[in-house]
Amino acid sequence: LQVLAAGVKTVQLRIKTPVVADASWTAGLRGDIARSVAACRTAGADLFVNAVCVVTPTKKSNRTAVRRVEAFWRSLGGRTLLGHILATARATGLPARVNRVDLVPRRGPLGGVYSALATSRAETILFLSCDMPFISTDLLNTLFHTLARRKTALFVKDNGRIGFPFLLRRAALPVLERQMTTRQFSLHQLARSLHAQTVTLPRCQRRELFNINTPKDWKIAQEQWQSMRGR
Repeated sequence: LQVLAAGVKTVQLRIKTPVVADASWTAGLRGDIARSVAACRTAGADLFVNAVCVVTPTKKSNRTAVRRVEAFWRSLGGRTLLGHILATARATGLPARVNRVDLVPRRGPLGGVYSALATSRAETILFLSCDMPFISTDLLNTLFHTLARRKTALFVKDNGRIGFPFLLRRAALPVLERQMTTRQFSLHQLARSLHAQTVTLPRCQRRELFNINTPKDWKIAQEQWQSMRGR
């Protein structure tokens, strides 16, 4: 409702399915979608539920945005961004999983990182974001083999900023727990606390770090994808 009040006319509702999607959760989800549909219809906005456009309510609706997003999903083989990233991860030959429920909610990206480390038996975990469609298997393999033996973490650094993708060893868990306790939820602070190894990608690979957050990003992503397919 806040984004609609701000005048946004293209809204995406992202759904994370819990480990146990029981009848109560399903009923609640249906209610949330129904309320979102009604609110977007009243505001004259387009609503996307994951990859599906479910509301195009008026003649003023941004149908160009609708076609843009639908075409982009088709260019990804009909998969959601999450499905596309998961397929890329699995192509490395490493086990892959989706963290759907945070053990400690409202902690931003750090909540998901903590949940993954605390519930995994893996010695080293490679963390990916589901809104970065151009990440390649080659880059993931390179990062995995770049992590030094004596280092607990490796982060990609772009334009001076720490972010995804990154690797953490299980040994990072106590540091992460302390940071959660002191309410320091930034990845940058985590990297500093771990004295993390950092990697800056060469110019030819930086496009892989592009992430989708706005309608403008959708347009840029579609153009890049079409350019890649035409090579």
